[in-house]
Amino acid sequence: MPAPLDDAPVLCGLLDHARGGHFTLAPEGLREARQFYEPDTGVLVTELRAATGVVRITDALSLRSGADLTDDVPAGRGELVRSARVLDGHVRLRAELEPRGGARTRALFSGLEVLPSGRPGLRLHLRSNRPLDGLRTVHELRQGERLDVVLS
Repeated sequence: MPAPLDDAPVLCGLLDHARGGHFTLAPEGLREARQFYEPDTGVLVTELRAATGVVRITDALSLRSGADLTDDVPAGRGELVRSARVLDGHVRLRAELEPRGGARTRALFSGLEVLPSGRPGLRLHLRSNRPLDGLRTVHELRQGERLDVVLS
């Protein structure tokens, strides 16, 4: 069953920084950031410079093959893909998913099931190419290494 259009958003940190929820990938010791879109796409690239290195985060919304894009179908047709690659040096990269109002998690073979509080019909799936100890993890990455995180 699709979520009603007037349901509260799960991730709206831009509107309410304190309680809005967020999905963050960021290096410790952040000093500088710049963003741009890949030409002619909706792919967002963020380059973050930390005290010890530079990381590039690429964000893209992918749609499942054959997805029905009409307005009145359930939202389970795509996923947010976040890929971080260290361009120079090394970083301690913090990965956090905090849905608005909190969430419960359950370990799955392929990642974590995330059950946002106050949204009983919504089940999210978080998976990564590196171990996820919960909704907040820190990964030590060196030049050329990656962290890929997918939220569906």
